[in-house]
Amino acid sequence: MKIWRAEDVRGLYYMPVPGQSRYGYAVSDTEDFDEVPAWAARGGYQGATIRFLDYETGKVYVPFEKKRDVTYGRPVSQEGKLYFLQGDFGRGEVRLFAYLPGEEPEEACVLAVSEVDLYNLQAVPGDVVRVVSQGKSLCGYWPERFEVPLEPNETVEFIEKDRIWLSAWVEEGLCGEQITDKYRYYETLVVKDYDGQVIFRETGCLTFDPLGRLWLG
Repeated sequence: MKIWRAEDVRGLYYMPVPGQSRYGYAVSDTEDFDEVPAWAARGGYQGATIRFLDYETGKVYVPFEKKRDVTYGRPVSQEGKLYFLQGDFGRGEVRLFAYLPGEEPEEACVLAVSEVDLYNLQAVPGDVVRVVSQGKSLCGYWPERFEVPLEPNETVEFIEKDRIWLSAWVEEGLCGEQITDKYRYYETLVVKDYDGQVIFRETGCLTFDPLGRLWLG
């Protein structure tokens, strides 16, 4: 079996950046944004790097060197660029960067850590890339601010203008916590407006293919 090798092998697991096929990414540590502040009581967080692997050339790109109290979120693809969040807890800031491997990262926005909910803080694709967090509600921070209530089974996938595309998982055929012969698990596409009103609902799972197209499966 032929094994393709990255130019800089570090033992990291690369995952494709959703919505394109050329680049994979790996983060050198798995701390989520909301987990980093707890490290302050233990002397601070060691820091992480985000790395991008070009599947065509094998070249590895590291937009920023490792820095204490800095970590990264999952990237998304939008109009040919890779967008990712950087949490710099030493400076108390979260930054969104637009990045084309081989070029300098472009800073799209800066948010104060104190002004955002760090739980499930992420970049979400759409007509533009947005910075949101999601828990009991979906909170938007950039480029506009909004808050939309969420059901416990709902997860944001895509935001386009004033439409929020959510995935809602459904379990049927449970008797208490026991699975019966009629058990069925599936996902439902739910579209809401910024007032939290459901515009439509349809059975199906929304995913991006490597060409950036949205599929309902």
